[in-house]
Amino acid sequence: MLEWVEVMDTDQSGNIEKEEFYNFFSDFDELALTDGQVEAMFSEFDISGDGSISCDEFARAIQKSFEKYLAQQEADAN
Repeated sequence: MLEWVEVMDTDQSGNIEKEEFYNFFSDFDELALTDGQVEAMFSEFDISGDGSISCDEFARAIQKSFEKYLAQQEADAN
């Protein structure tokens, strides 16, 4: 996960700012995310609400998303 943060953190500040997050996800044409979707993702990842995403926040948000995915897979199987 640290590698992802390093790739997104283009100014090497140690945190991912909203513009960096947006630029990273806008490069994935196959995702076709709207500005609103990217904004919502940023807000979910920015747990502290300080306008940037730390490595810890990024890891926690990914873990939370993965747990939601697994719960949905389990629910769909039943």
